[in-house]
Parts: sequence; C-alpha cells; structure tokens
Amino acid sequence: MARVRGLGKEEVSDPDILRVFERQEKTYGSILENHAILARRPAIFRGFRAMWDVLDAGSLLGARIAFLVNIRLAGQIGCSVCIGANAVLGRAASITDDELLAARGPLPGDVFTERENVALAYADAIAASNDVGEDLFARVRGHFSEEEIIELTATITWEICSAKFNRALEIEWAD
Repeated sequence: MARVRGLGKEEVSDPDILRVFERQEKTYGSILENHAILARRPAIFRGFRAMWDVLDAGSLLGARIAFLVNIRLAGQIGCSVCIGANAVLGRAASITDDELLAARGPLPGDVFTERENVALAYADAIAASNDVGEDLFARVRGHFSEEEIIELTATITWEICSAKFNRALEIEWAD
C-alpha cells in the first residue's frame, strides 16, 4: 500500500485528470496509482503528465527504444509501476516478453540492435553515476542525432525521476 492515498474518480473534478483516468482504465484496466496520488496536486499532475506526453508524442527515438530504456531503468530502481506500465505499452509496440526480460538483465549483444544496446548502455551510465565517459558518448553520437540525444537523455532522466517518485511513496503495480 502506498504511503499516500490516491484519489478515486469520484473525488476528482478536473476534467483533464478525469480524461487521463479514463484513458488509463482502457489501457491498463485501472487507474495507475501514481496518477491517483498525483491527482491530489493537480498542477504537479499536469507537469508530470506533460513530460510523459511530450516524450510520447512525435518521438524521434521510436517507442521501442524508449520502452526498452524505461523497462531497464525501472528494473534497476525497483519500480513495479514503471515495469508494469512500460511492459503493457512495450508489448503494444511489438516488444516481445523475451526482449522485455532481456532488457532488465546484462546487456545481451545479440538480442538488441547496436543502436538499442548503445541506448541501454547510456541509460546504465546515467543511472550509475554523474558522468558519462567520452568513449560511450562517442558511441551514442555514432547512433543518434543531437536531437535524438536530447530526447534519449530526457527519456532516461525522466524515467529515473518517475521511478524514484513511485519508490519513495511505495507505489506498486496493481496486478
């Protein structure tokens, strides 16, 4: 059980939040608990939602890389909400269960493309320390445009933020 109580639909009057809740019920079968909790602070809810939406809309990276990176980081941080939600969305983006599982383990050179492996290695480096080595960043530059690097870095750091928010409040995936 989360450390903070989320709001039910009947407690929410903001039509934007209600639309998100309805969309989540269709996608996941229920409202995500982190969103129910964020609904207690509508301005923060909108800020979180805006970042998620902008990373989804018109992605230069494509859903596959974003979901693989998110699954990897969520697993490292131990965020069941992020693992669950990204697995549902990843499957919809044609990521197999074997690939979802592989993304959470040691980097398997033969499961993913070189571009995907570089993105996963970059995510590991950002999550592990404050520095990304020049050799790795050169590999990132070799596979991604500057605009894609900005999006990839935003995707990685936003997943870390979201996952840590969920873990701090003990928000779990509802099976």
